[in-house]
Amino acid sequence: CIIESILSEEAIWSFGIYSDSYVAHNTFENNEFIGGNNAIEMNPYFVNYHTGNKYSSNYIHDFTSSGISLNNCDSVQIINNTIDCSTETESAIAMEMHFLSGKNIITGNTISMHATSSSIGIQATAWTPGEVENPRSLIANNTFNISGDGSYSYGIYLHNMEYCDYFYNSIHVSSGYTGSRAFYVQES
Repeated sequence: CIIESILSEEAIWSFGIYSDSYVAHNTFENNEFIGGNNAIEMNPYFVNYHTGNKYSSNYIHDFTSSGISLNNCDSVQIINNTIDCSTETESAIAMEMHFLSGKNIITGNTISMHATSSSIGIQATAWTPGEVENPRSLIANNTFNISGDGSYSYGIYLHNMEYCDYFYNSIHVSSGYTGSRAFYVQES
C-alpha cells in the first residue's frame, strides 16, 4: 500500500495515518509513506489507549516533521523500517516516542536524516515499565546516519527513561554544531 500525504499551503497538518482514539493490536507492515508533516501519528487522548501495535518493514520518507510519532502508547513494536528524510526541511525527527509504557521493541530500523536546523533519529521521553511481567524495553540493532546544517543533530536522544536496554546500534552523526551527539542522555 502506498500512502501519500500532500501538504499544501492551505493545510496546516497532513498525516499518512493519524489516530487520537482507540487503536490496539494492529500491524502496519510493508507500506510506503510519502510526505506530510508526520507519516504516522498515534496521539490518543487517554493514557495507553494504543496498545500492542506493530510497525514493520515500512518505507517512510519525505516528511517535514516526524516519520513516526507516538504518545501515550503501550507495548509498541517498531521493527525493520526504513526512514529517510533528506528533503529540505528545517527540523525533523525520524521517531519520537513520549510517555510509552510496557515492553517496547525498536529494532532493525535504518534511519537517514538531514535537516537545515536540527535532525534527530530517535527521541524518547518518559518510558515506564507499566504493569507487565518483563517490563524492559529494547532499542537495538538500528542504523543511523544523521546530519544537519544548523543547530544540532542527535542519533538517539533520551530524557527521563527507565527500564530500557540499548544494544548494537550504529550511529553516525555529522553536523557543523559542536553540541551534536550520537547518544544524548538526560535525567535517565
